[in-house]
Amino acid sequence: MSERKLRIARQGLVDMAAYIPDYRGAAARPDKFCHGFGIFQLDLQFFKTDPDYFLSHRYADFDAALARCVGELKAALRRIGWQGKTSLGDAEMAGVAIAYNTGRYNPAKGLKQCYFDGAKYYGENFFDYLQLAKGARFPAAEAAPSRGGRALPTPAKAKGKTTKVAKPKAAKAAKKAKPSTAGKKATKAAAKPRKPVTIARKAKAAKSAKVPKTSKTLKTAKSTKSAKAAKPVASAKKAKAAKTAKPRAAAKTAKKTAAKKVAAKKVPAKKVVAKRR
Repeated sequence: MSERKLRIARQGLVDMAAYIPDYRGAAARPDKFCHGFGIFQLDLQFFKTDPDYFLSHRYADFDAALARCVGELKAALRRIGWQGKTSLGDAEMAGVAIAYNTGRYNPAKGLKQCYFDGAKYYGENFFDYLQLAKGARFPAAEAAPSRGGRALPTPAKAKGKTTKVAKPKAAKAAKKAKPSTAGKKATKAAAKPRKPVTIARKAKAAKSAKVPKTSKTLKTAKSTKSAKAAKPVASAKKAKAAKTAKPRAAAKTAKKTAAKKVAAKKVPAKKVVAKRR
């Protein structure tokens, strides 16, 4: 390993250990150094083909790191013969990751390729993490401004009493010059043509002739109807009462005459006793 490459790799580990305690044990050993650089962890082996990427610290620039990552993935697509595909499924994405990691991909083995951690292969872990990332839900965040653009500072509010600006006299004069409501009414009345007096009188007479049915008139009409309907009912009741009253009166008179006859036939007890003596 060249001296320049080792210096960069070693310094990268020391810098990370200052912020991440887990790296401090490795940084304490002088033979340890970083192998992956940047957010997409470009391997140190690429120092041979592109040393300027490491020496100029381009891995710390996100745009440069992203462009390099996309270039590596396209190279992996060409190696496995998928450069003509316009879209990739989840299993195919895992195949490209395997090809990037090992330089080749065997479709017959599926996801069981690359490093085995004792439980799963690298391809299986990549597929699981991809599903996990798709199911993640985060609250909507405000769009971050670009690195080049900076927001202007908000102007500070002036403390103290605010001075009122006097309105120009022309505006007051314009307000005073507004026509009065009486003048407006007069102009509207002058604009409308007046109807002849005869037509107005005829219309008034026609309205008075047609008297609408009020609630009182409706009540009187209802009462007359109910009175008419009540007359035959009352006459029928009287006729029925008269029919029943005649035989009752005759029965009463007959009863009275019979009682008188019986009374006449009977002789008082005192008179009978006197005759016997």
